[in-house]
Amino acid sequence: MNKNRIARIAQLAIAAVAALTLTGHAEARNHPSKIILVRPEDLPELARVPGQAMLLHATGDGRTHLYIEQNHGARMAIFDVTDPAHVKEEGSVHVDAPGAFDFVSSLGDYAELVLFRNGQGEAVLNLHKVKVPTLNTVQGLDSQGSTERLGDD
Repeated sequence: MNKNRIARIAQLAIAAVAALTLTGHAEARNHPSKIILVRPEDLPELARVPGQAMLLHATGDGRTHLYIEQNHGARMAIFDVTDPAHVKEEGSVHVDAPGAFDFVSSLGDYAELVLFRNGQGEAVLNLHKVKVPTLNTVQGLDSQGSTERLGDD
């Protein structure tokens, strides 16, 4: 390679590093600097019960709900966490689950795929009624392997 080409490559490398540095600096300034810390005793009583799986769900009206699987899949606690500094207990529902589960992926705006631990199968969590979600087991559903979204579904 000749000297002109080497100089041009060096200039491009320096420009790329400068651009990435400036982009990183601008991006860092856009992150909120306010950290919210809530003591456990300031949380609703139901939030102090241990849980294993959690799901954040944004509703169409601008609110955000947190669902926590508790008691090895027997109960789901529901909280309004739209304002993280003021977590509100929305209630809890009995869930007819064969055991503990994990939230796997969204199935649109009002449903979530759930995978039971220990190979006990799959189910769909129906979130149409935000405060009263239902868990519907699906016979023959095999979510093993890769999946790919089609648009927003």
